[in-house]
Amino acid sequence: MKTIIKYAALATVAASPLVLADGHEGSRLEASGNIAFTTDYVFRGISRSDSRMAVLGGLDLGYAITDAVSVYVGSWGSNVDINKGDNASAEFNVFGGLNGNVLGIDWDLGGLGYFFPGEHDYDYQEVYGSLGHSFNLGAVQPSISAGVNFSPDNFNETGDAFYGWTNIDIGLPSNYIPGDLTLNMHGGRQWIQDNAKFGTPDYWEWSAGMTYTVLGFDMGVHYHDTELSENECFSGRSICDTRVVATVGRAL
Repeated sequence: MKTIIKYAALATVAASPLVLADGHEGSRLEASGNIAFTTDYVFRGISRSDSRMAVLGGLDLGYAITDAVSVYVGSWGSNVDINKGDNASAEFNVFGGLNGNVLGIDWDLGGLGYFFPGEHDYDYQEVYGSLGHSFNLGAVQPSISAGVNFSPDNFNETGDAFYGWTNIDIGLPSNYIPGDLTLNMHGGRQWIQDNAKFGTPDYWEWSAGMTYTVLGFDMGVHYHDTELSENECFSGRSICDTRVVATVGRAL
């Protein structure tokens, strides 16, 4: 679930479901968890860890209302270093929603809260929705998804904000190595009402890379970039620059 929300390849690691209730296969109640270590926590193309390492982790709980519709709640967190001299050293997210599949189309609707202990002006909420579809082309397994997030009062009280995104993931043949290899491509556009207070103009961001899954571990290397110049990035900071991020994570 969390990978759908964050919209960055391996910003977090999708966890495999753990069967609850009586522990029998087919239980409608499922829990999942994940932990990851990354060289940089990049959120919508911009580093939230000041280009430093971060530890990420989350827990989700889902319940299948029907075979086609599920409800879920969860939480997620990371260390952050957003602005010099502020009191925010961590970010915690709480989210919940409904998802399912209709006629081969995956859909997801929900709400997400971002909380920064020590800097409550940073706190904000979003509602989101997305659609996706996976294709079975034999040895190659592509999927495409797209969605939008809306906040009525964005980060640091910067007004309305919209974020639109598209992901393309292509499962590649891996006959000669164990595990699964996936090509990840992502693009997004962030619109913000009060650009001056936020610190950047509206901007495009994108990423591309590979994810390799083996023995329960997800390992990825991804290139991230934005169209923002250094002068447009929070009064001359480098956190909007091109970067290559490596991440290793595991489902719990």
